[in-house]
Amino acid sequence: MSMPIGRFVIKLKTMKTKIRILHVDDSIHDRILVRDVLEKEYSEYEIISADNRDKFEKYLSEKEFDLVLSDFNILGFDGLQVLGVVKKVKPDLPVIIVTGTGSEEIAIQAMKMGAADYVIKSVKHIQGLSPTIKSVLEHNALIKEHKEAQERCKENEERFRSIFENSTLGIYRTSPDGKILLANPTLVLMLGYDNFDDLASINIELQGYETKHQRDEFIKHIEEEGFIKGFESTWKKKDNSIIYVRESAKAFYNKEGTILYYEGIIEDITERKHAQDALQKNEQQFKALTEEAPVGIFKTDANGNTTYVNPRWCEISGIGLNEAKGNGWINAVHPDDRGIITEGWQKAVEKSESSLAEYRFLRPDGTISWVSGKAVAQVDDKGNLIGYIGTSTDITERKHVEDALKESEEKFKSYIQHSPLGVFIANEKGEFLEVNPAASIITGSGIDELLTMSIPNLFIEDALPVALQHFERVKNEGEAIAEIPYIRKNGSKNHWIVSAVKLSDKRFLGFVIDITDLKNAKEEIIKLNTELEKKIEERTSELKQKIDELERMNNLFVGRELRIKELRDKIKELENIVNTRNKN
Repeated sequence: MSMPIGRFVIKLKTMKTKIRILHVDDSIHDRILVRDVLEKEYSEYEIISADNRDKFEKYLSEKEFDLVLSDFNILGFDGLQVLGVVKKVKPDLPVIIVTGTGSEEIAIQAMKMGAADYVIKSVKHIQGLSPTIKSVLEHNALIKEHKEAQERCKENEERFRSIFENSTLGIYRTSPDGKILLANPTLVLMLGYDNFDDLASINIELQGYETKHQRDEFIKHIEEEGFIKGFESTWKKKDNSIIYVRESAKAFYNKEGTILYYEGIIEDITERKHAQDALQKNEQQFKALTEEAPVGIFKTDANGNTTYVNPRWCEISGIGLNEAKGNGWINAVHPDDRGIITEGWQKAVEKSESSLAEYRFLRPDGTISWVSGKAVAQVDDKGNLIGYIGTSTDITERKHVEDALKESEEKFKSYIQHSPLGVFIANEKGEFLEVNPAASIITGSGIDELLTMSIPNLFIEDALPVALQHFERVKNEGEAIAEIPYIRKNGSKNHWIVSAVKLSDKRFLGFVIDITDLKNAKEEIIKLNTELEKKIEERTSELKQKIDELERMNNLFVGRELRIKELRDKIKELENIVNTRNKN
């Protein structure tokens, strides 16, 4: 049934402002006739005329048209050639052939080649040209619409097939009694089957769910509501292992309202379930650990507001959970530390950075506890900040030890500075890291100069091997004492006693005593002793000679006395003889 011209014109007006027609005709009379007839019928026709092949091909390639109207007999070529060119360049552009021959063979040939219609060139038929154009355009629009619909349908089918084949979710269609009618590769793989036929051999109602009541619950809900969304259950795989799934499905009915089948999607949430279970377990463990932890533990939201503190934190700070929530914990911080701690914490939160600080809590009872507070940012899977978790470690005892150590170090430093011994602290390369004033006096070099030096360039000439050997002994044995000669800048030779110990693999402490004066005194004593011994030897020799002379003289004296005694004895003997004779 044809559309009336008036309605057609209205429809065309709603479609576009102009209907562009390429009119190919070498007769100016015919071109004027066609233009007058068409513009009288519908003023929005826009007719572009071409009276030769070159213009026709030029206009066709450069402009857009809704229809080509071509005379059959044209100087140099004919309507069939026009038709051929149009179908080659713009195959969807409709062509109407106008001829005065009336040959049915030409009409049939033109229609076979793709002409949209065929009009006899006569005043009567030209008068009816506009309805023909209307009919051709309407038919062409329907063809185009149908073609586009087919293409959309094909695209939708391809899109559905692509989604079905490539979806990361399992897609299925099953009958109400559990027969598997359709399943995509993801579902087949998800359930551990080799192919669809392998999967289709089971009944999902009898063999798919871990427990029957899960299937019963699914059926009950979908029959009542017509759909189900986010239903979580456990399914059995081919090897009888269990997977956790989230299922959404819809029931499809026939005209009588009977369910024909279910279509649904399946998401494997096994890993998520395990992760949730692990998270729950971790949370339980976290709670158990935090309740018994020897350090204070706290949590905050993304804005840095405290949401949780454990019992140990309360012990250290002296306040309870409710008092600590939000920013209440700040009130427990020592007033002298409160400002810098608040500022540092706010900066860390603004930049989503970790926080590390040492500060004091002033407990309600007036006692002070030192803590080392550390907080790290917590982020979600997308990297968004969700809060902080941190620890507050009681370092009060450590602080006391550090204070005592600091005092000890200050005393030690004072002892070093005022020590009459030269003190050297060196690294493993023998480079001096610290020296005292006595070391400067002993070496004759300034402290700053010594700090640029090392053992190899402090000792020179014959002293260097001895010094290096001594340093190696200290490194290997832990301690060593040696006498080492030292040449001062002025060329004078000194003598040192160097006693060194190994503090660590990279620190060595040495004490130096300048024994030059002692050494010189000893040498002087040795010299004097030598001279004394020489004089003693000389005096001893003189005395020995005198003693020998005395002994000789003594020997002479003793011999004379013996001879006198002998003479006396003989005289007495003679007297006795004389007396005896006289008596007789």
